[in-house]
Amino acid sequence: MTGKMTTGDSRERLIRYLDDGLESGERRAVDEWLKSDQRARELLRDLAEQAVVVADEARVDRCRSEVAGAGVAQSRRGVTRIGKRLVALLAASVAILLLAGWWLSSRGDEEVVSVVELNGPVRWTGDGGRVVSLETEGDALEGGTVRTLSDAASVTLRFGDGSEIILAGDSEVTVSQARSQKHVYLNEGDLSARIEEQPAGRPFLIHTATAELEVLGTRFEVQSEPDATLLTVTEGAVRVTRRIDGSTVDVPADHEIKASLERREKLLPTKRKEPLRYWCSRAPVAAEPVLLPDNNEKRGGPVTLHRVQLRVRPEEGRRLELISDSVFRVRGKLEQSQSVEIMLGLTRRGGGFAGNYFYRTEPLPAGSWEIEVSAHQFGKWDYRADSILPKFPELRQIVLYTIDVDAGLVVEHVEVTAAGETPSSEK
Repeated sequence: MTGKMTTGDSRERLIRYLDDGLESGERRAVDEWLKSDQRARELLRDLAEQAVVVADEARVDRCRSEVAGAGVAQSRRGVTRIGKRLVALLAASVAILLLAGWWLSSRGDEEVVSVVELNGPVRWTGDGGRVVSLETEGDALEGGTVRTLSDAASVTLRFGDGSEIILAGDSEVTVSQARSQKHVYLNEGDLSARIEEQPAGRPFLIHTATAELEVLGTRFEVQSEPDATLLTVTEGAVRVTRRIDGSTVDVPADHEIKASLERREKLLPTKRKEPLRYWCSRAPVAAEPVLLPDNNEKRGGPVTLHRVQLRVRPEEGRRLELISDSVFRVRGKLEQSQSVEIMLGLTRRGGGFAGNYFYRTEPLPAGSWEIEVSAHQFGKWDYRADSILPKFPELRQIVLYTIDVDAGLVVEHVEVTAAGETPSSEK
């Protein structure tokens, strides 16, 4: 930046930067300023964090009739402009994404992670906006952003010390490493991790929109949602700091915690409950089109999935466990006869991503239909010899879809049950 700016000028310039109100030349100048000026980065971080607070308070205020229509204090005018347009998730993500980007820009071409396992379409974006579709296991990657591009996609990334993170099902992380300290920015989605013991004073840090996780060495799973972070610790312990108020707590093994944007919620770990074996969803859901950038050359390019995605979240935070005699009963409608693909997204009971498993129906009739599928009928997409379901996996999501053809799929009812189980948990 040229010329001398007051604090007010700097603040206004950064607000316009976040609000996409700068011309291209001005924006490039601010980019360079942020890369070279730590105080500017700190000011931007403060603006983003304040935006989270304002957006959260505004949301709470709307629920209180006695304060309906109340204005925001004059001192928050600039931040309110951001909050109105970005809402809580985007405001928090600004600090994560942009600061992560500048960190990476200063790191050069240093290799940070390698690709250990790869399934489905996965994209890497490196320094300078370079975009690469990942296709080969063993590739070494510099710091950058990795995104899985479909419900069925997954990637395992390994750091130099052997620590691994697994990204699955339309999720995104930004990874970096400096002076032996590793940073992972979980921008959205699900992540499983196995972290080796870290150097003293340099914990492995995972940043989400609502929390920061400090890891010295452990196994755990994280789900990043728009207004909450869900953490389950399998081994070791993780220190959680909630962004909205700075509250901190250590989460031990076999416990879980939710860090949200609600100050009134107590930040307390709870013991993992025994899983359920029954779950159902009765709300009708119509398929929506999703473009899938397919890596399979036989398909000749991208395909469109017309899909219904159901997140499996039984009551009271309990998980849904599959056993050998688990059965899926599905009821729905089609506007024309078509085969339907069913995908199960699984995690291991002891923690970690367990893979995606598939079943393809025979052509179903137009109109109403109902099917029953046993758990043992599902297999990996390529039907390898190891495609049998792992022992006692936990079901995180069910996806039903047609490929390329919009057959008017509507899913009216899905039930997962096992012998002797009763419908004690419904969604």
